[in-house]
Amino acid sequence: MYERYTDIFLNSGRATEKKGYSTLFNKLENYNKFILNWTNQDLDNFIKLQNSKSENAINKCLQFTRCFHKYISEQECIEYKKLKLQYDAIHYINEDKLRDVTLSYMDYSILKRLLIEEIGDKTYNNRDASILILAWHGVSPEEIKDLLKIDIVFYELLKVKKCQIKLKNRYIIIEDKDEIIIIKNALNEYNYFIPSTDKRKERFPELKDTPYFIRAVDTKKGNKNIEKVANPSQILKRALEKVDIISPGSRIQLSDLSLEDITRSRKIDLLRKNNVTTKDIVNMFGKINECDSYWLSRIAVTMEREQRERQRGS
Repeated sequence: MYERYTDIFLNSGRATEKKGYSTLFNKLENYNKFILNWTNQDLDNFIKLQNSKSENAINKCLQFTRCFHKYISEQECIEYKKLKLQYDAIHYINEDKLRDVTLSYMDYSILKRLLIEEIGDKTYNNRDASILILAWHGVSPEEIKDLLKIDIVFYELLKVKKCQIKLKNRYIIIEDKDEIIIIKNALNEYNYFIPSTDKRKERFPELKDTPYFIRAVDTKKGNKNIEKVANPSQILKRALEKVDIISPGSRIQLSDLSLEDITRSRKIDLLRKNNVTTKDIVNMFGKINECDSYWLSRIAVTMEREQRERQRGS
């Protein structure tokens, strides 16, 4: 249905994320109704079918769909009519899918320990747990990739140990003792543990000697001049593949868990507390506006209410 448009569009300079648009094209083909014949109801149906777990995902899909719609309208010399969603973004979020990737504080606390390998009196793979910690504190994948060792400072204030992380436009202060120990261990980690498989024995390859906090495993192949890791999200995803479940009865789908999910989980966890507002979330995470966090607040209220009902019933 869209074959004669897709390749030209991808090479037109309008496709900001080619992989994302390629995924969109497949979904449009499956919808089985040509986009020039869509109504607002079709847009509603299409967005709902995406089973999105965040407002960001909905807005991105909406942006890509409109951009491609406009392009086809131009190619066919037809006036472009901007299609509009009929409801707020939260209407299109698949809450079941969202809950499958929403960590509670307890889930997070267990998972950061599960990512660390203890062998004898030494620990390994603190790097992986540190990525989880940084995401929990709202550090974006790009910021994680750019974080230098010298950007991390440890100090004590009023007998409380703290870790200060310097980012481009803000500072993050970590006070949790376990998190500070893990970050310190990651800074002083020189080898990565890879468990044995049916084909290979366990290994302890070196981590690359670079000024960056998150360092790649040195495979002795490829470009030696590359100092930054390519994708912290993929590093964590591979680490999570080694973890079966967080705890018995947990509904968390680790295979689907992304850095964005982890950061969102922290926001929801904070909003479930009576003394935390959406303004607090904006001030803490520094990137979203209050309107963007409103739907998270609604989800948090629902989750907190359901938990209290379960506790009363048990």
